[in-house]
Amino acid sequence: MTAQVGEDRSVLADVQVVEGVRGRNTVHGVWGWDEPPALPVAVPDPAPLPSSFFPPAGGVRVCVVEFPPGAGVAASPEAVGPDQLEAFRRGHDAVPPGGVRDEATGMHRTDTIDIGFVLEGEIDLEQADGSEITLRAGDVLVQNAALHAWRNRSGAPCAIGLVLVGVAGA
Repeated sequence: MTAQVGEDRSVLADVQVVEGVRGRNTVHGVWGWDEPPALPVAVPDPAPLPSSFFPPAGGVRVCVVEFPPGAGVAASPEAVGPDQLEAFRRGHDAVPPGGVRDEATGMHRTDTIDIGFVLEGEIDLEQADGSEITLRAGDVLVQNAALHAWRNRSGAPCAIGLVLVGVAGA
């Protein structure tokens, strides 16, 4: 849903169902831009979605990622079929230039500041040093280009709302 602001009013400019891209996880790309917009933001009809999951420096992506039970626990590429693996590589875990990804462990880092809101379920967030924290519905996290992996060890799906802010890589 996109709201547009006018002189003394705001209106809903675009309301739509966003289909997910299924790989190991399902990613629903909601909105984003590659360069900071100027206010007021004029949204064309229909609002375009960015072609890549990860934003360039100065860009932003808004999405919801659904992690099924067991996601990230068996992180090897053999854990999914070939067609799913290809979609997965094109989708949210296809790390852009400047990022890193270890296919065997699922550990990855991107040139983004990630702001996440756990909407449903629970998930373990593993850091580069091996430490983990369990995040549950209502928890909020902020990561600054951190090397990490997601592990859904629960028996239920987990959904995380994410805002990814592209930053210049080191």
